[in-house]
Amino acid sequence: MEAITTITAAILALIILPVLILLWATESPQQRARRMRAAGQSFRAIGAALGISHTTARRWCLA
Repeated sequence: MEAITTITAAILALIILPVLILLWATESPQQRARRMRAAGQSFRAIGAALGISHTTARRWCLA
């Protein structure tokens, strides 16, 4: 029984992981900025992480 559970978990991981990576890779910078802001990061931190000014980060997040 334990082997079946382990195999099932491994198969699910092999299916879900590429999907998550694909979704992350296709995320636009604006979406990433909004996600970072929702996580509580400052506009300055978002701008530094994305290589944009903090005012652009603010504009993207408030749009």
